Amino acid sequence: MRTISIAKLKAQLIPELMKVKNGERLLILDHQQPVAKLVPIDNAEIFVQVGSGKYEVKPLKPLLTQKQLNVLLTDERKDS
Repeated sequence: MRTISIAKLKAQLIPELMKVKNGERLLILDHQQPVAKLVPIDNAEIFVQVGSGKYEVKPLKPLLTQKQLNVLLTDERKDS
């Protein structure tokens, strides 16, 4: 397993990910200390579920009326 620093991985992310995609495994180091492994995904382990329903957007109703809000603001300003 090859090692790589976080800084080098950050600078060369795409080429390094392509190597991992092709089967290489990386041990990521932070100041010479291992912090993570980057390994290829086994396609047999991947499960993707496609959404089955339609999304519906509903308008939200205000929690307070304008009159209630004005009363709260007036009271708040009196306390200041």
